[in-house]
Parts: sequence; structure tokens; C-alpha cells
Amino acid sequence: MVLAFVLVTVKPGREKKVEERFSKMEEVLEIYKLFGEWDILIKVNVAGTEGLSAFITNKLRSIKDVKLSSTLVVSR
Repeated sequence: MVLAFVLVTVKPGREKKVEERFSKMEEVLEIYKLFGEWDILIKVNVAGTEGLSAFITNKLRSIKDVKLSSTLVVSR
């Protein structure tokens, strides 16, 4: 399993909508609202690096209101 934190910037005024989308994803463990350059921080748990790649590519990037993301993989 791979634990990662993903910082997300969204289009202005779309934070709530994106947060709701993340809350429905089984990989997302926690969601935090941020103020500043990044709007949302999500904690995800996926099956390996392939699972992380699939999550970022197929789920996160498919949300049209997401402008930018940065992924931080945690070593346990």
C-alpha cells in the first residue's frame, strides 16, 4: 500500500464541489481545506505506485475544476 498526500488547486469558487467529489472516492482517507496557493489537501491510500498513478491520472485529473496538483508520497 502507498500512502500519499496530494495538494490541489481548483478553479475559484469550486472548492466545495471538488471536495464533495473527493469525499466519494474510496482511496481518499482525509480531506483538509487550505488557504493560500493550495486549496485542498487530501490523504490517499492506494495499492502501490501503479494505484497512485491510476488515481492521479484517472480520477483526480478527470475533475475539470482541478487546476494543479502536487503529490507527496509518505515513507512508513
